[in-house]
Amino acid sequence: MKKVTTIVSIVLIVILMLMLFIPMLFKDQVAQIVKKEANKSLNAVLNFGSVGLNVFQSFPDLTLSVDNLCIINKEPFKGDTLLNASSFQATVDIWSVIKGKQIKIESVRLVNPKIYVHVLKDSSANYNITKETETKSDTSKEMNIALKKYSIEDAIITYNDETSDALIKIVGLNHKGSGDFSKNRFDLNTNTTISSLNYESMGITYLSDANLELNMDLDANLSQKKFTFEKNEFRINNLILKFDGYVAKPDSNISMDLTFESPRTDFKDVVSLIPSAYSKDFGSLKSSGKMILKGNAKGIYNKKMFPSFNVKLTVVNGFFQYPKLPTPVKDVNVDMVVNNPGGSPDATISDIKQLHFLIGSEPFDARLLLKTPKSNPYIDTQMKGRINLAQVKSVLPLQDVTKLEGLIQADFQAKGTLGDIKAKKFSNINASGTVSIYNFIYAGKKLSQELRISQALLVLNPQNFNLRNFNMTIGQSDLSASGSLNNLLGYVLNKGVLNGNLSLSSNFLDVNSLIGTTKQETKTQQNPNQTKAVELPDRIDFTMNSNFNKVVYQNLTLQNVHGVVTLRDKKLTMNPLSMNLLGGSLVASGYYFAPDKSNPQISFNLTISNFDISKTYESFITVKRFAPMAEYIKGNFDAKINMSSPLDKQMMPIWNSFNGQGTLNLANAQVSNFKPFEVIGNTLKINELKNPVLKNVTPSFKITNGRLYVNPFNYKVFNYDITLGGSSGIDRSMDYTMNLQIPAAGMQSQANKAINNLLKRNVNLVSTDKVNVKAFIKGKVNDPVVTTSVSDIVSQTTKSVTDQAKQQINQQLQKQKEQVQNKVQQQTDTLKNKLKKEAENKLKDIFKKKF
Repeated sequence: MKKVTTIVSIVLIVILMLMLFIPMLFKDQVAQIVKKEANKSLNAVLNFGSVGLNVFQSFPDLTLSVDNLCIINKEPFKGDTLLNASSFQATVDIWSVIKGKQIKIESVRLVNPKIYVHVLKDSSANYNITKETETKSDTSKEMNIALKKYSIEDAIITYNDETSDALIKIVGLNHKGSGDFSKNRFDLNTNTTISSLNYESMGITYLSDANLELNMDLDANLSQKKFTFEKNEFRINNLILKFDGYVAKPDSNISMDLTFESPRTDFKDVVSLIPSAYSKDFGSLKSSGKMILKGNAKGIYNKKMFPSFNVKLTVVNGFFQYPKLPTPVKDVNVDMVVNNPGGSPDATISDIKQLHFLIGSEPFDARLLLKTPKSNPYIDTQMKGRINLAQVKSVLPLQDVTKLEGLIQADFQAKGTLGDIKAKKFSNINASGTVSIYNFIYAGKKLSQELRISQALLVLNPQNFNLRNFNMTIGQSDLSASGSLNNLLGYVLNKGVLNGNLSLSSNFLDVNSLIGTTKQETKTQQNPNQTKAVELPDRIDFTMNSNFNKVVYQNLTLQNVHGVVTLRDKKLTMNPLSMNLLGGSLVASGYYFAPDKSNPQISFNLTISNFDISKTYESFITVKRFAPMAEYIKGNFDAKINMSSPLDKQMMPIWNSFNGQGTLNLANAQVSNFKPFEVIGNTLKINELKNPVLKNVTPSFKITNGRLYVNPFNYKVFNYDITLGGSSGIDRSMDYTMNLQIPAAGMQSQANKAINNLLKRNVNLVSTDKVNVKAFIKGKVNDPVVTTSVSDIVSQTTKSVTDQAKQQINQQLQKQKEQVQNKVQQQTDTLKNKLKKEAENKLKDIFKKKF
């Protein structure tokens, strides 16, 4: 029996050791399998760092930990990171895993997650990452899991909803919950805190750095999927709300019967919701007046049905003043009701019957009635009063604002439907009045220079809003504008496109100030051409006639900027735009397209006249990347270029996707200290090749997938004819071929010696017309590798020597021939003379005998 006990003990110890160490020994292999299988079923990329298994941390439970958990989206959300968490931990009852009937999870913990939720206009969302499968799951084999408690620690959540033009940013979210999820009905206890909540929609900020806390006890009935509020308290800044009722989802419908109200009636609680009002001095705020905030929601919510709801806010004789600030806000009266009888969101009626307050001694009154907000918004609004902005700064503790002055005066009314505005049935529209700004001054931490608007007048009529007398300065920059705006109300209500025709003019405009980059920042940046991508606004159709005398952008100074610029469908188009810069002129047409900050694009056609080459190199990163030779050239050039490229988030071209083509014209350009040319000159012992002057050179080029290809072009240096062509990369690599036609007569001395050295033999060139030399330029701009085509030189040299030998032989043969011919002629002449003399003598003898 003792042996059996010993054996059993040993077996149990071995099993326990295997359970402890097998997962640890093979955890890397298991992790790779998990990644591979998970990514098969996801339309995203799941990745994580180290995986840990620990029994001793919560013995006898098993703790699984995963570090650096990350989920990266694919198209159409490429570049978005849905989740990035420093750690994920789950503690599991190890015996429940062994038994397999029900896995008991003691706790789940997500640490420091960064979550980004993105919903496009077509309602597609980046959190829908599971791939659709045709196979139905076998519910009989589904895993039975029981959970006791969970927590999320120090989370950052961003929610970007393009369907409603809403952006929510949550920082410092901590949430924990506990309950026995193994039971069908249990008490769920939760606590949630948020250190900072920001919410904006359609460019309007509704909450700024709001502080939230929610303590909630729910009766969770999982069998009916019903959650009933028991003890709960919701606080946002100083406003507290309590809820009663339930929310249930027994099927595809969500049913609810909820009521809420603020248990306190202090007006001070409503003040805390004003952006910038809930500051560290809020506790000492003086306040009086009564507030009632309550509401209810009841009914079914699904794709076709909408619950009824009612929200009522009443403020009577409100008053508040910060002790350290001199100006109170008093006589605040608000009567607002938002209700819907149910059935459709379009049945919602928002009625601000009264909004009245006094800042100092200046009264302000407004009312607004909004009906059928989705189908055909009907608006009946009126606003009258003026606001002295200097008093606003003495009312609220605007921490980021150092200076605020000016007068805003409004006196207008508008009544009608958006449908009548679109149909141009202006007789059905009642709109009149003005909104004006005088002597506006703003200075603060979010703006590097002081902003001033000396005057601006917006005139309302049924057809449109007219902008008149708009004059602004920011720092040393100035801007004047006038024009008309159409469909402003529809644009504010997220309906339709805001149309406009504007005339813009400026004597001096420092764009760096407008985009928040100071001159000092530009100097200290590692790359002065780098800035942040700008996302262009949606639903804007502006035509802008521009006339700027001087514009400073990054490290460029532009003068006499004239042209038409249109902003439409998130695309800024030049049609065209002309300007003077870099000692010459530029005419540009094309566009900058920015559907969002992560995917900007450019496409431009450029006509350049008389640009300074050195200044162009220093000013444009594109030239530095593709044409590093420009650093070593002095002179001016003309060009016609078209180019296109996607940009990254810092407005830098994505070089491997950069494409373009064009033609340059260099009338007179001096190349100096360009190392590849120096190496060629030294190799061939021709000094004129080292620092050539290029005259009337017209190279053409193309850029494909981030590499520059120069078509072969001809130029002349001294009395050498040269053809150069090839390619260079953004890594400053080169692959060029240079063909040189060198007069042989000019190579009799130093060039001849250089070729002797190349061939490692003595070749005495004779006088021929020209010798062709081919040089191959590779390597990097600062470390070139130059080789020459030796075989061509040998063949040309051999041919030259052979031709010379043939010529000498022919000359000798000709000389010998002439000598032989002369000798034969002499002998012939001698023989002829002899024969002639003999003939004459014989004739004399004959005549003597006869006569």
